[in-house]
Amino acid sequence: MKIKSDEAIQILKGKLKCKYNNQSKIFSDPIEFSNDEWGKNKTVSCICVEDGILSITLEDTPVLTQCNTNTNWEQEHFEKTGHEPNLFDGV
Repeated sequence: MKIKSDEAIQILKGKLKCKYNNQSKIFSDPIEFSNDEWGKNKTVSCICVEDGILSITLEDTPVLTQCNTNTNWEQEHFEKTGHEPNLFDGV
């Protein structure tokens, strides 16, 4: 299970150690973390305690970077199924 870093930070208190891309950084409190670039658009993949400090491991949140808008998906769907796409298909 993974959680967005901005959601996880809402319940954390005290000093916080973050690991990201083979680097680590210690924040004095969760607010400092949320104001830092490390606290933006990340996912928490691990939470543990190291040397008495709460430690979280971060990774980039997957983002859809490519969208092929040159295909006629509606026509492809019609040819495949025999009817036009419907929001409730498969429900």
